[in-house]
Amino acid sequence: MRATNFQEVEAKEFGLRGGAGSTSIKTLIEGVGSDVDNFAVYLQELDDTFYTPRHRHNFDQFRVALKQPYNIGPKTDLQPGEMAYFPEGAYYGPQNGTPGTEVLSLHFAGPSRARYINLKELGAGLAELKKRGAVANGIFTEVTEDGVKHNQDSYEAVWEQLEGVQLHYPKPRYATPLTIRPDEFQWRDCAGGARVKHLGTFTEYEAALKMYKLAGNISVSVGSERHRSVLVVIQGAIAHQNSEYGKYSCFLTSWGEHCELCATTAGATLVEFVLPDLRA
Repeated sequence: MRATNFQEVEAKEFGLRGGAGSTSIKTLIEGVGSDVDNFAVYLQELDDTFYTPRHRHNFDQFRVALKQPYNIGPKTDLQPGEMAYFPEGAYYGPQNGTPGTEVLSLHFAGPSRARYINLKELGAGLAELKKRGAVANGIFTEVTEDGVKHNQDSYEAVWEQLEGVQLHYPKPRYATPLTIRPDEFQWRDCAGGARVKHLGTFTEYEAALKMYKLAGNISVSVGSERHRSVLVVIQGAIAHQNSEYGKYSCFLTSWGEHCELCATTAGATLVEFVLPDLRA
């Protein structure tokens, strides 16, 4: 099991789609960039310059609104505590930022198996694009030698530049992002005194979203034969290998790995992101 203590993660300013709008991002944990099932977990804090146009991706996302409503489209916000699943190929946005908004997100390769490119690759790719044209408000604009102006989604342009092939968006298995309201789900008892909410399983590759509530000094067993999981502390703290992992710290299990996570005396609430099994 890999563990990341949130207090040790450095925040970086990043213009996600190459424009002036920025977001403060902490990368909590990520996979191997070259892997087809690459992923990354981010904690983002937005400001009022943050903006994205209406767009779609060739990867899947889970998002958890933490502080302030998180805007995902016109008159559409995730309220603090609400979550959403964003399927590959489905449009959302435009988005606008509000100062103090915090959102936890997992970006991961979806059923189409298009490789997810991480922030380091995305930043380098945007820098290369700016040598050829302009990037603003999520759009890459290039004037070719024949004087014709071309506009393209900036993430799409970076992905094609890195992969050397045209990006083909998959037909979305779900037509729109799905909002999840955890408060409307019931806690269920599980082994060892922990409590669980199963919030949903998505696509035939069984990406899933769960929550656990642990009273003081209670443990929960996590991990499975077929899936990796990322668990993030939302409240309280976890005791692990003689260290305390507080709010927004996270843990990653590997395939076939079964681990025990034990709450400190204060108890803990965890979100579990179950990654899809794309190996076959």
